[in-house]
Amino acid sequence: MNVGLTTSQLPRKYIVLILLLLIFSVILITRPLRFPLILSTSTDTELNVSTPVSSEGQYKKPQERATGKEGATDIPSWAKGEKPLVGESGQEFAKRISDKKYGAGNYPGSEFNKLKKYGDRHFE
Repeated sequence: MNVGLTTSQLPRKYIVLILLLLIFSVILITRPLRFPLILSTSTDTELNVSTPVSSEGQYKKPQERATGKEGATDIPSWAKGEKPLVGESGQEFAKRISDKKYGAGNYPGSEFNKLKKYGDRHFE
């Protein structure tokens, strides 16, 4: 009794699929990778990634575990990712960011105040 299937008994689409899988697996095994694989979910500090440096200086580092009122994380969505420069007060930070977005002096006070608190409280 013959239990195995021959190629004549398999539908043609399965034969084509198996051949394609074999071809691609041989290609992937023989070609070197052009990019490094990321095998872990490390944080920026574990990977030793530095914060970009502006032409005016370096950016302040955020406080660890600063949340809620003490962290002042409630900022406008357009300002996410912005950081104050080293030596820059919260007011100077809010003015610089708001001037860039709205022009000199033409910005809503509530957004300015949120940015000011964020610059003062969220960073070391």
